[in-house]
Amino acid sequence: MIVTSYKLQVTSQRSLVLCLLATYYLLLSTSLNATWYSAELLSLNAGPRAHSMGCAYTAIADDPFSPWWNPAGLIKNHGPYIAGMQTRPFGLENFSFISAGYPHKKFAFSILAASLKIDEIQRLPDTLVPEPIGFFKDQELAIFLSSAYKIRESTEVGINIKHLRYNLDDTQAKGFGVDIGISSKLNNIPIGLVIKDIGGTRLKWDTGQKDCRQTNSILGAAYSFNNPSIGNYYLPGDFLLSADIGYEYKPFCGIGVEYSFMDMFFLRTGFSGKSNSLNTGIGIKVRNLSIDYSFSPHDLGVSHQISASITFFKTTSQPEKRHPPKTRKRRKSTQRPK
Repeated sequence: MIVTSYKLQVTSQRSLVLCLLATYYLLLSTSLNATWYSAELLSLNAGPRAHSMGCAYTAIADDPFSPWWNPAGLIKNHGPYIAGMQTRPFGLENFSFISAGYPHKKFAFSILAASLKIDEIQRLPDTLVPEPIGFFKDQELAIFLSSAYKIRESTEVGINIKHLRYNLDDTQAKGFGVDIGISSKLNNIPIGLVIKDIGGTRLKWDTGQKDCRQTNSILGAAYSFNNPSIGNYYLPGDFLLSADIGYEYKPFCGIGVEYSFMDMFFLRTGFSGKSNSLNTGIGIKVRNLSIDYSFSPHDLGVSHQISASITFFKTTSQPEKRHPPKTRKRRKSTQRPK
């Protein structure tokens, strides 16, 4: 019975993975034929941990920034949280992020808001020799309502419902979008799939113009190991490797690695195929407080990200290990028979 149950579990996991791969490549071929796009705010990288690991975060998303990468990872948070992030990419923009969520056993939900502000954009006239005649601003806002559900022990699904609001100079636009994510394990190897902007995320401007952001999809996998050996020396700590492949206007890939020591100190690095940059970062976790930082060089300048998150109390826990019941041994009698 145990062998039969194990075979059924492995078969169902393989069927799920094959279904994910078929859906991924179907949507990838659809994206290759699309030429329309908009809502560039959604292309930014939110979260220093994901950013420093080359944005290879689809399979391992498990923090307050999970809805931005894979909403299925929302349920992997250990308790109610609030998190915030502030960054100025290349010193030209102001990108802010705040999120709050509540995971509880098999269900989780969250709300997040991300805003992008660009001040003092030069206004140029329609002449052969353009000279600035003033400045205007660009303000973009995205609000995510997210939920995740554990459909079985090692498989989660999640969904984002996104509301977008743009103010560009004296024009305004509104839009809505939907993301779906899946997270699972295949032979203890985490895998994830996220399909963003399903059917296209459309923006409608008050001028009557309509823009649409194409459907994007990302597939990821990860592998973890601890205490690796270098010769006769064992390095204490845990390592996590992750990789993503996807399509967002063009094919891309990302790879990242994280080293953690006593689940308190973290070193991270990775290569992002989106920006062709090598990113690095660190993290510190003290009880319920986590602080993360990432650094990314670019031709346009340097990008820094810093975030802080607080978990208030635990609502999810790992299953307890059951030990076999102890049996008392009878003491041998030391008395001699009469």
